[in-house]
Amino acid sequence: MRNALATGLVIITLSASAAAEYPPCDKTPSNSDVEAAKGMHKAAEQYYARARYDKAIDSWQEAYGFDCTAHRLLINIGNAHEKLGNTAEAIEAFETYIERMGSSADPTIIEKVKNLRDLMSTQPDPNPNPDPVPPPPPPRPVPTNGDGGPGIAPWVVVGAGGAVAVVGAIVMGIGIQKESAAAEECPERGDGAVCPQEVADDGNLGIRMQIGGGVTLGIGLAAAAGGLLWWALTMPSSDGASEGDAVAASLELGPVTVTPELGLTPSYQGLGLSGRF
Repeated sequence: MRNALATGLVIITLSASAAAEYPPCDKTPSNSDVEAAKGMHKAAEQYYARARYDKAIDSWQEAYGFDCTAHRLLINIGNAHEKLGNTAEAIEAFETYIERMGSSADPTIIEKVKNLRDLMSTQPDPNPNPDPVPPPPPPRPVPTNGDGGPGIAPWVVVGAGGAVAVVGAIVMGIGIQKESAAAEECPERGDGAVCPQEVADDGNLGIRMQIGGGVTLGIGLAAAAGGLLWWALTMPSSDGASEGDAVAASLELGPVTVTPELGLTPSYQGLGLSGRF
């Protein structure tokens, strides 16, 4: 019963696909069409002789597209499909030939179609009980911190702030050196003496570098303090911490050491910073 049903479905499918593969022949081929069809037919014969059946099928189909009155090309297409084991496609080509030739169709092709259909009806269903498609796997959970803490983001801010503070401290130190060097070269500048322009420029540059370096140092320290405060305020509470405990961390920033101290007591909650060169 199942094989008969499968064969019926194949017949319906072949009828629909044949209409798409071989559209109705409603034109009269021109002389150039006939010549083009002959050329493609010769190429297909060469492919067929070399067992290049797929190429032969393509060439014969192109030939039939040029001259759709040459219905025997459908026999060649069917034979090539049969060589490839494409039984359904072979039947499709043969039946299209029989339909278009009518009473003039070759009886051997009619018999071949019957034999091919009998062969298909005896073949087992290739997939009688298809396995159900498994559902897609659930989305992987986004990894989170097991303790609910803020992660490394605050420490990134602390590190960036520390780097900025180091740059500010270096610039500030260079400015102090420049101003001191200018003062040594022109010690009488406070008594109305006029210093050389180059020395005066170096001294003024040193003063500006001290101001800029100090501002940069302050910004960096503020960023580092903000990162520490962020980390402290978003950390989960721990039962092991006693009242009045202080969170302290020491940041080694090259020539500058900054030690923030976070006090958490009932009377005081704040962050203190101490630093030294």
